[in-house]
Amino acid sequence: SVPISLQRQLADKIYFEWFATGNVVATDTAPELHITLHNTATGEAKEPIVVSTAYQYARVDAVTHALRQALDVQENYSGATRDLPVSQLSTESEEAFRYAAEGYTAMVVDQDWAAAAAALRKATELDPGYAYAHLNLYTALITQNQTAPAIEALNATIANIYRLPERVQFIAKAAYFQIARQDVASALTVLEMATTVYPADVDAWFLLGALSESVGNRDNAIHAFNQLMVQDPNRFDALILIGKLHEKSGDYDDARDYYLRYLEARPSDVQGPLLLGGLATSLGNHSEALRHYKTASLIDPTNPGIAAQVAAAEFNQGAFE
Repeated sequence: SVPISLQRQLADKIYFEWFATGNVVATDTAPELHITLHNTATGEAKEPIVVSTAYQYARVDAVTHALRQALDVQENYSGATRDLPVSQLSTESEEAFRYAAEGYTAMVVDQDWAAAAAALRKATELDPGYAYAHLNLYTALITQNQTAPAIEALNATIANIYRLPERVQFIAKAAYFQIARQDVASALTVLEMATTVYPADVDAWFLLGALSESVGNRDNAIHAFNQLMVQDPNRFDALILIGKLHEKSGDYDDARDYYLRYLEARPSDVQGPLLLGGLATSLGNHSEALRHYKTASLIDPTNPGIAAQVAAAEFNQGAFE
């Protein structure tokens, strides 16, 4: 029921190159899943994918295989992830699987962390060995600053870690060392191992960059975020992360270059001119700041915060230049 145009906007906001729409068609034998892939930039739609099988987990595996083929995922990459049937990676309980899916949707789509935690907790109660549900429950709880129950979920994840793909095991172990054991050095080591074994894993590169930044290792963080963009050129948020690292370190020319790259890549996103305006303001270049803030106001003309920044830049220019 969500318009395609809105789905394109949402996909673009989170840097997805493709997004999927679909519906379920009832038949006399088994439900049919009709899925269509859309290119976020152009809106172009691929030929619909039709999957028909009565067993729920078989449908998931069939859809995964069909999507990989449609998106031309390289065989060596998909093989390296050691993709097992979903029932072996998740749960034999279809009810637990349903609650886990509801929780993941609440977490990723709705960003309703409380609802996500409630659904994921039901999934783990139905199947205490459901490692994926425990790991997502940890994420939902730690996002709400519920550290003690989050650590319980993380401990349950580690206890059942054999039911996770190896790539995800690295992520779970890194979280365990960082949060449950307060051992950041070991967490960093695990993430470095992850990026060595799975160099195409953008999640591992992102976490390595974020954790490196948190301990003040700027060079390692910049390297990790750069590698993230090498693996996924559409992750333009990495340009902002790297620009901010340079700005914090006083490397203002480098910061400006990264912000400009972001603005060039996403000219309709207000973040680019706002970051450039903020940088110019901090350097006392009020005319440049005013120019960027006016650009931001053209992108988002009803934003009162941007209007205030334009007014402040005009005042500063008159007062100091």
